[in-house]
Amino acid sequence: MKDFENAITHYKIALEDKGQNNLFVIKKLIAGYYQTNNFERSVFYGDQIKDVLDFRAKNAQFLYGLALNELGRVEEAEEQLRQIDQRYSNYNERLALAKFLQNKGKMEDAQEILKELKTESEHFTKPNKIKYKPTMHEVEMLLAKA
Repeated sequence: MKDFENAITHYKIALEDKGQNNLFVIKKLIAGYYQTNNFERSVFYGDQIKDVLDFRAKNAQFLYGLALNELGRVEEAEEQLRQIDQRYSNYNERLALAKFLQNKGKMEDAQEILKELKTESEHFTKPNKIKYKPTMHEVEMLLAKA
């Protein structure tokens, strides 16, 4: 519903309940704080679970990486964002990673990811072709500029 402020309030209350799954709640807090541009709090919660296996290659890790970048912690951000780069998944996140790498002057790495995305898109099912059409269009535009 995009009511992140209200959601954050409820997740903070849920975090106090020791019977709840704190990992789930913390992931939601990372996302909520990122969406409200409170990158410090997003990173605060990300730092608490960054070594948990279930945090790896998930949306919360991606948002944590983006928040780190917003705070100028670029090397840490890249480390987190690169873990999202898994073949045949995370297409939007991998496009964002490629753009992140381009902005950091790592053109070869960015091109490699874009080429992989292009190749993978050739094997999409019809629903995925529709779902990821805007993403793949942007991939093709970035490849054409190179």
